[in-house]
Amino acid sequence: MQPPIAERHSKDVFFGKEPGKNKGKSKYLIYPQISKKDYYYWLRDDDRENKKVLKYLEDENKYTDHVLLKKGITVEKNKILAELRRNMVEDYDTVELPEGKNGFKSEYRFNKVFEKGKSYPMYYYHIGNKKVKYLDPNEFKKSETLDISAPVFNPNLTIFGYGIDKNGSEKYEIKLFNFPSLEPIHHDLPKILYSTFLITDEFIFYLLEDEANRPNKLIKYNLQNKQKELIYEVDDIEKQLQIEIGDDFQSIVYSIEDYSECETYVYWFDGPRKGQNIHVRKLKNNIEYFVKIYKDYFIIRTNANNNKNYGLKYCKIGGKRWNELIPYDEKVSLEYVYPLANGVLLDCRTDGEQFFRYLKLKKMKIVEDKIFKMGKGGYYQNIVYYNDSNDVIYGYQDLVTPHSYFKLNVETGKQELLKIKKVKNFDPSKYKVERIYVDSNNVKVPVDLLMLKEDKRNGKCLLYGYNSYGSNVEIKFDEKFFPLVDRGFVYAIANTRGSSYYGKTYYEDGMMLKKMNTFKDFIKVSEYLIKNKYCRKDGLSIEGRSAGGLLVSAVSILRPDLYNNVLAGVPFVDVLTTMGDSTIPLTTGEWLQWGNPNIKKYYNYIKKYSPIDNIKEGVCYPNYYIQAGLNDPRVAYWEPAKFTATLRYYGKNCSNIVLLKTDMKSGHFSSWDRYKNLEEIAERYAFIIVN
Repeated sequence: MQPPIAERHSKDVFFGKEPGKNKGKSKYLIYPQISKKDYYYWLRDDDRENKKVLKYLEDENKYTDHVLLKKGITVEKNKILAELRRNMVEDYDTVELPEGKNGFKSEYRFNKVFEKGKSYPMYYYHIGNKKVKYLDPNEFKKSETLDISAPVFNPNLTIFGYGIDKNGSEKYEIKLFNFPSLEPIHHDLPKILYSTFLITDEFIFYLLEDEANRPNKLIKYNLQNKQKELIYEVDDIEKQLQIEIGDDFQSIVYSIEDYSECETYVYWFDGPRKGQNIHVRKLKNNIEYFVKIYKDYFIIRTNANNNKNYGLKYCKIGGKRWNELIPYDEKVSLEYVYPLANGVLLDCRTDGEQFFRYLKLKKMKIVEDKIFKMGKGGYYQNIVYYNDSNDVIYGYQDLVTPHSYFKLNVETGKQELLKIKKVKNFDPSKYKVERIYVDSNNVKVPVDLLMLKEDKRNGKCLLYGYNSYGSNVEIKFDEKFFPLVDRGFVYAIANTRGSSYYGKTYYEDGMMLKKMNTFKDFIKVSEYLIKNKYCRKDGLSIEGRSAGGLLVSAVSILRPDLYNNVLAGVPFVDVLTTMGDSTIPLTTGEWLQWGNPNIKKYYNYIKKYSPIDNIKEGVCYPNYYIQAGLNDPRVAYWEPAKFTATLRYYGKNCSNIVLLKTDMKSGHFSSWDRYKNLEEIAERYAFIIVN
């Protein structure tokens, strides 16, 4: 069976002004225009209804299945799948957590329960000795591709709601119920992008998006009379809205933001300030600030005064003067703030390692200062629950320590183990973990490694990366790694520039006109793994999703000699064309990550690394297993489809394998069905084992 051949139709894609139009000066437009050829533009169908396009994608799926079977990958997949299922704990429950304004004093506790044979978790509440199921996604039609968003409660726990996404578009149909009676509440809310909504006793607050999927309107919906009121609208196409419940459970905090600056309002729906809408501070160039509510104060995490890694300030609610709470330390990245009963808990990172810092406050003066550091090297610790109390619940895990939950009293330091995630057939003594640092132009890139302890490695590695938007690949336990590691693979995670592993400067050194640093760092890590014999020269596979899919695709095009296999999930590979088209969802907000190619300097820079624009005729690239989701609103299916077709066209005389698998019923995050997810993982791993 031969691979599908995508037709080639020449189309000019333009960047900048159209001739004769937009003659006024603009920082966004090039004049005269620049254009580039796009031979597979016809694969773009915004409505996902073009029969010719759908047939092409289905033909690619059939070809992929044929190759997997012929090469013996399907047989290996079934072996791995059997191991994954054998090692899977099918019956387990998560830690029980409070909800609502009463916190630990509430009589209710909530958790998720997984049962054997059921694809989705069921949601329970516990009161006294009673355990009650209040939501079961498994009751929906089996044919539907489901994502059920996490339930949202009002502060008094009398109403809850959730969203249903049936096709991966990330637009959720909202369901509301009285609690605990579970009587449905009828409403006329629209589908809500990302299921971003908050519930109070009287209102639903939610975000509406524009045509480019940019959340730009904050709406207040009255549950009694079903009237809608516009609270705020963002008119800057590069900015969008974010909302969260205030820490006092009497307000919502909404921010107008992009990747470099923001401004915040606090709107009170309850309490003594009910009806007030306070503007914390006006928007200023390149100033970010994030607001938490502590008693009668705003606690503010901000990069003002050139505090790159964020300082901590406070001001009286309604006041304008910001006072310093702690001196700024450039070696410490302040990532999050949690207001507690008698002070604030800070989530911090230094030299890439996390720790908690507790500041006990009296009249906004620090009377006690404590550090809580739970691990060393590669690990992940995170606050799971906090409230107006001295107690928090946090999680800890590393590559060989399953996710463990602890209750910590920040004043006494006393800790209590609440739960450890169950695992089967796992012996940590078999494995070895290492944290290494790879030099890349005088930057020490942290790399975490998981491997067999004994010398049973087979000379193969799987290197994983993401490294954009300041997001870190946190070092977490995942039992699904072990069928691969048990076969002799070294599993490696790299946090290069573009992540925030060393703080904001590290992030900024891997974005915009410095994005090439991300790829250079990853290449240096790849070379190090080969040179130091973690894997042989023909034994290195790489994996990434979304912006991580861009990463692995870009480095494989820039340095095809280094890699044997590329696992590219929903890869962002057509950077120039996508970033140049403001009608594509998310594009305008992303200009501060990648640059707007309608400006010449960004066009020229992006062109250096955009994977689809750097494929060369006659060069034989690695093997590719490329995944897409037909309804993906973040990285449209046509990007991986065009990338696949381009690789095949220019590699006619090469023996490498290029496969495209499009899930015709899902979106960016593939399947939420935990059993189907195992099949996808098994197939990817089988691909790199056999090749």
